[in-house]
Amino acid sequence: MVDEANLETHGVGGLLSLDPVWATAYLERATRMVLRDRNHPSICFWSLGNESFAGANHAAMAGWIRFFDPTRPVQYESGYAGALVTDIMAPMYPSLDWVGKVMADPRENRPMIMVEYAYAKGNASGNFYKFWEFVDRYPSFQGGFIWDWADKSIRFNLPDGRSVHGYGNDFGEGYDYAASGADPAMVLNGIVGAELDPHPGAHEVKKFQAPVGLRLNPGWPLRLTVDNKHHDADLSHLRLEWEIIDNGNSIQSGTAALPDVVAGAAGDFALDATAPAGDLEGREFFLNVRCVLNRDLPWAPAGHLVAWDQFPLPFGAPTRIKPWPTPIGKTELEHSGGRIRVSASSSSWVWEESTGLLQSWSAGSRELLAQPVIEMLHRAPTDNDFLITSKRSYLKDWEAAGLIPQQRRLVGISTAICDDGSAVVSVGSILGNDTHAIACTIRWTIRPDGALAFEQSVVVPPSIPTLGRIGILFPMAEGWESAEWYGRGPWENYPDRKQSAHVGLWSRPIAEMLERYPVPGECGGRTDVRHLKLKGEDVPRLKVEGDPLFQFSALPVSPDDLIAARHNWELVPRRETFLILDGFHMGLGGDTGWTRNVHPEYLLGPGTYPVSYTHL
Repeated sequence: MVDEANLETHGVGGLLSLDPVWATAYLERATRMVLRDRNHPSICFWSLGNESFAGANHAAMAGWIRFFDPTRPVQYESGYAGALVTDIMAPMYPSLDWVGKVMADPRENRPMIMVEYAYAKGNASGNFYKFWEFVDRYPSFQGGFIWDWADKSIRFNLPDGRSVHGYGNDFGEGYDYAASGADPAMVLNGIVGAELDPHPGAHEVKKFQAPVGLRLNPGWPLRLTVDNKHHDADLSHLRLEWEIIDNGNSIQSGTAALPDVVAGAAGDFALDATAPAGDLEGREFFLNVRCVLNRDLPWAPAGHLVAWDQFPLPFGAPTRIKPWPTPIGKTELEHSGGRIRVSASSSSWVWEESTGLLQSWSAGSRELLAQPVIEMLHRAPTDNDFLITSKRSYLKDWEAAGLIPQQRRLVGISTAICDDGSAVVSVGSILGNDTHAIACTIRWTIRPDGALAFEQSVVVPPSIPTLGRIGILFPMAEGWESAEWYGRGPWENYPDRKQSAHVGLWSRPIAEMLERYPVPGECGGRTDVRHLKLKGEDVPRLKVEGDPLFQFSALPVSPDDLIAARHNWELVPRRETFLILDGFHMGLGGDTGWTRNVHPEYLLGPGTYPVSYTHL
């Protein structure tokens, strides 16, 4: 633990820290803290306070503490203080480029521990893995303190008797947040909730802060290298469990004793596995490994998961979308009353000619859609999209571009019957306003046997810095109860926060896909999906395959519901399922909560984005 002096002058910067009139007040804060807490063995460092710039008064505090207690280092963050003030470089929210430059500076020999980083407000914690790649790369870069541990909200009772968590003016304060420019939800920035229930980002934190690292060596038989990242323990308390999965199904498994590796060292060991046999075409193989406790310890029982990883194996040749066999039968296509109807097998699809939207999809006598299918290029803003009311936020960009609410106009719609009997309906539209026009084309293909394929292509103009997603929203009628997918899971994951979630076969009730972030926003995504199934009672099975890999969410609330709500308890689950298929999705960010910090490789900037899907 770091014990921090009760000192902050945020509102006046470094004015007081440089003023000798305030020297005694500063020094008293330091001396009282040390005299009170010096016998607590959990305290490893003394901190001179927070966000007060740096001045001679801090140097006086540091000098007194070092003389009185030479056993503990002194640290301070603000003003990039030198070694006279702080024994540890303790920045807040540094960029990785800056960290790399400092680590390469031969004149700097102090360790670096980030006082705050990885701002975890709402659906965030993106890019977290990059910081811990730096920890592994540079011995002097020693991690930091995530802001924050737990959401800070207070339980209270609604008029209807429900006990919920509140924030801001939920308790009758009447504070004018708009006038002050403050965000009432700024205290909701934990990797766990107010009741200490982990948010999905906590899995990413656990994975990359694990005290054990695993690497797969090339070649066969399978050999792993284990890195013991403990400071003072060997690996005798751990057991390795492994399995090989074939298209998500376990085909081999076993356990292995970890090598006798002292703290800070690495060692190799082999797995008793056999190479997959038979026809490998269309098969995809992964090695899953888990390090678990082999006995009860004071802090966790035997079997507790400590570290895990997944490695693709160089076998097989997975296929994303299988070629359609030669169709049998024919489709029927008709134009009538301003509508386009395509019928095949026992299914039919209807498009409104004035909008180009697919407004009906029926299987037998059952209507599958609750509302028309529509293109989706925005998402319900996350806290990082909102950026604490900033006028330079991603949300403000999307609003200025006419994407929230989403403006749309039809450019053209055409139909054709192909030589193989399939029917094609092509829809061109412009999304956004005239200043930021985004061209979107969806080509729907219906086979005579009732199978459906659809291709989406979106052209983003240079005036758009980034889109939230390249997707299609299917508002499905009631009846679907669960989602099964072959992709990353089981918990929620996004392009810049997915490495803790492994590729596999997963299943979850749709009612549980809605993540209960304190302030609702985009949630429930699953990435790198090969295929998805929706199931329920008395409804047809829906199976979707994508090329390239796609992302999906299947929630009992709509994107508009998420946008409108300011508390998770305002969301009322619907009977319908709102399925969004994303060929591409923007990252979450998480370096800070007030800057545009989604990293460039996770943005959806100007360019053309094509994606194909098949429904079987």
